[in-house]
Amino acid sequence: KMSKSLGNVFTVDQIAEAVGGEALRFFCVSHHYRSPVDFDVQVVDGVARFFSLEAADRSLPGFYTTLQRIDQFIAQGGDAGDGAVMPEAESLVPTATAALAEDFNAPEVVAAMHGAAKLANKLLDEGKGVDKQVRRRTLARLGRDLRAVGCAIGVFTQDPAAYLRERRERLVKAKKIDVAAVEQQLGERKAARAEKNFQRADEIRRELAAMGVELLD
Repeated sequence: KMSKSLGNVFTVDQIAEAVGGEALRFFCVSHHYRSPVDFDVQVVDGVARFFSLEAADRSLPGFYTTLQRIDQFIAQGGDAGDGAVMPEAESLVPTATAALAEDFNAPEVVAAMHGAAKLANKLLDEGKGVDKQVRRRTLARLGRDLRAVGCAIGVFTQDPAAYLRERRERLVKAKKIDVAAVEQQLGERKAARAEKNFQRADEIRRELAAMGVELLD
């Protein structure tokens, strides 16, 4: 049961402040609208934790990072114009269109977007055995189609860099991370690595991880 007297009623504004509005939309479309939905929320030390939505919030950055990588790749050498693309890249829009026409099967659309993003990352990371121009056209196509299909279900509507920056700032605030202290530790770690003091460098990595900071070299 949910009621204000029980203190388990939460507004959309509260949810948006905690995980972002787009995570809520992504969570909703990841479930069929006629299916039961487990909404996991707990109040920890007086603060509401929306665990189900936090999982959705962790999925979105993967898509936005892929879109950002595609944009950067295309910006460096162009989209190769009109022409053939890899057959696997042609299925996203038809699949999404058919799924939405079939009783608004949004979860199938989400699954198709995951497949398209996986293909894009594979081409960005490797691209072996694929003609360079076909590779460029395929990545450009995947970027356009991911945005078009995402927009149809209310996601991927922001600039990737802006979204990733705003999400990081929200998490920093929520976790009460001292950015200056993190920067200092990063400087110490850089110096430790330069001195080949890898034990200290690993210690700093673990200290940052305990704070909720992931370090990518």
